[in-house]
Amino acid sequence: MRLTFPNPTLNLPVALQKRTVTLNVEGQDIRVLAVRGNRVTSWQEVSLDAGMVKEGVIADPDGVGAVLKAVLESQSMSGGRLIASITGFRSIARVLELPKMKPEMLEEAVGREAKREMPVPMEDIYLSWQPLDTYDGHQRVFALGVPRDILDPLLKATKVAKRQPYAVDTKPLALARAANRDEAIIADVEPGSADIVVVTGGVPVIMRTVVERSGEPDGEERIERFRDELARTVKFYNDTHRQEPLEPSTPIFLTGSLAQSAMTEPLEALAQYPIEPLLPPLDDPPDLPVHRYAVNIGLALKEV
Repeated sequence: MRLTFPNPTLNLPVALQKRTVTLNVEGQDIRVLAVRGNRVTSWQEVSLDAGMVKEGVIADPDGVGAVLKAVLESQSMSGGRLIASITGFRSIARVLELPKMKPEMLEEAVGREAKREMPVPMEDIYLSWQPLDTYDGHQRVFALGVPRDILDPLLKATKVAKRQPYAVDTKPLALARAANRDEAIIADVEPGSADIVVVTGGVPVIMRTVVERSGEPDGEERIERFRDELARTVKFYNDTHRQEPLEPSTPIFLTGSLAQSAMTEPLEALAQYPIEPLLPPLDDPPDLPVHRYAVNIGLALKEV
């Protein structure tokens, strides 16, 4: 499975000329959005029973699959290829530095280097990668290891729904693509999880997923903790890139169902970065809650 990143200089992928249905299992909800060409045609959000999803991972594939089947068989969602998301929790991302080599040799080399760089057994993950740039006889490759015990339940649920995903992506990568900016900070806040993505040079260089355990404080206290986490993440990036810190003009995009709550008070620790509305390169109806469907929009923009 190859990865694709946002690139503001690219036109919309040819894939968008076909009908695409995107799936995001988010906490206790399923969010589905359909796109044809570059136009959003329909969207739907359906609640799941408690316990079907635990800590961002599908715990009841049969139950989730049955709900998904009903949604996908509705008139507005029938047909088209399916692209789904999974949580970024426990995924491992690395930028690998390799000697420049022939394309047919790259896959084996990436596998060897990923085994050396990633602190997990290779049999426990699905490995995806994408070449970045080349320089002075070297090339950089972005590699992502996704836990099998996170992806497999999704694949089982889609099988119950009698659909096979055309592609699967992690939430942080989808969010980076939806932002459609070469430099950006994306903060996605949901009742059960939060994602922070820092994009520089069109590549998500930091992807953090925080999963809320049961019994942890909710509401404004949780939003405040997330603000602190966001501030620490940005500070970490700037401290480790003192020669090229984030530009003061780098926008912050707030997404997720709690995004409006996160905006009720200013992000004082990040006041130097402007908060901007997400404006993805799609023709979306004015009543589409873009902040809730940002992951789905990023999935629709995936080039595969």
